Amino acid sequence: MSNSIKLLLNKIRYYLLQTFLRKFFFGLKSIFFKLEEYKSILSEKPEQLNNKKSKKIWIFDYTSFFHTPSKAFHGMMLFAKTLSSIGHNVKFIKCNGSPNACNIGFQTLSPNSNMPCKSCIKNRDNLIGDKFSLKFENLSEFESNESLKFFDYKSGLQNIFASSNPTGKKVDIIKKRMEDGANIWFQNLNDIYKKEGNPDILYLFNGKTYPENIISLWAEENNVKIRYFESGVFENSLFFSDNFAASTIFNFDKNEKNDLSKINDLLNSKINSKQDPFNMVSWGSKDVFQNNLYAKRFSIFLNLPYDTSQIDADIVFDDIYSWIDELLIQITKFPEYLFLFNIHPAIYDPKRPSREGLKRYIKKRIKSIKNCYLRDPKFSVSTYQILLNSDGVLTYNSTVGLEARLLKIPVLEAAETHYFRNHVIDPPKNYQDWLSKFNKLINGVLEPMKVEDYNNLSNYYYQLLYKNTFNYSNMKNLNELNNLFYNEIKKIELNH
Repeated sequence: MSNSIKLLLNKIRYYLLQTFLRKFFFGLKSIFFKLEEYKSILSEKPEQLNNKKSKKIWIFDYTSFFHTPSKAFHGMMLFAKTLSSIGHNVKFIKCNGSPNACNIGFQTLSPNSNMPCKSCIKNRDNLIGDKFSLKFENLSEFESNESLKFFDYKSGLQNIFASSNPTGKKVDIIKKRMEDGANIWFQNLNDIYKKEGNPDILYLFNGKTYPENIISLWAEENNVKIRYFESGVFENSLFFSDNFAASTIFNFDKNEKNDLSKINDLLNSKINSKQDPFNMVSWGSKDVFQNNLYAKRFSIFLNLPYDTSQIDADIVFDDIYSWIDELLIQITKFPEYLFLFNIHPAIYDPKRPSREGLKRYIKKRIKSIKNCYLRDPKFSVSTYQILLNSDGVLTYNSTVGLEARLLKIPVLEAAETHYFRNHVIDPPKNYQDWLSKFNKLINGVLEPMKVEDYNNLSNYYYQLLYKNTFNYSNMKNLNELNNLFYNEIKKIELNH
């Protein structure tokens, strides 16, 4: 068979597998998952509640699927509607047609084509009218920007490939597209800036994923104020921050008085829930790890190493793998105790299945260690039942550590956590400090949290969940949304 015929057959096969079938299933999903319930959110002429001094606000968020907006994007549409209704000038950045620069290879109809993802375009055109749009030009040529010459694309690649160390030919291809796309982003943003003028504030998803990290760099160079946002802890909620959102930094007030019984109620509901908080897995009913052969059980809770929350988190160890290696060395010194490694439920995220080899890494290394087990959350009782049956908890920097502390279970973290960053309690100072605390934890003599620290941590969790997370689940009208986003809107109007 000639090469030309082979090439033709390959093109036909590619079209059928990568384009036709994907579009077919996209169409099928669109039949059952309609966008109608979201389309009316951003109406062309929102009801005007009052005429406050208008601020110019830009928003960018790529996180939607092709048949429905993501939770974060849905929340931002409601936020934009609220801002617009009180007289602010709100526009979403839409990269239709160019800059060939969104999240290629990730949730697209054609993963081998250049950016932007066609599903993203479908959503934006359906949900955001021209009144609320900032559109890019379809640029066929672009100039290299000096600011991007040494830009590090690592966090963007980690996010796309769901791996802390993405390697291979595909990574090289996508990185090259990212580099080209970044220059086109800069050029388009500069053009919009000239046409529209300087925005008072730019709302940006996460800040470390691609292309948000490029937009963030552009904004910093042009002295544009940025507020970052992420989906909040609750299913339909938003979290805002002046720092990149996954770092979860806010102004914690130790002296603020709050009804902390809500935290106890929340923990009790999690303990009794049949699903994990991320809705990734349903819990089983039997704890197969209760073993009478061991005097104590210690639970080790793992993170997603590629998640943006892990950026700049390392303080004692180089990374989570170094921490695991050290744990295994120490564990062998205590054969009378059971050690249970717990995989994070988000590895089963249907939007972004994990490509991280962490589970395999642990299974391989504990094969010959008799007192070590690996718990897969898909086939086990809940995390909270595991916690309650533990004599101590070890975690890299998972929020499970905070909740274990509130349940008065001895805990030792090994990396920067959001409650460390907000100066609620202090992290281990160095390796020797961590090792000393590890031995105290195992021997049952780790100092318990002081009452003051416990109350501060409980108050911190309350402020994170109920004062700095905006839960829009039951919002019925603009007045309710206005009350919900009141504090965030005040920050905008006061140029905070």
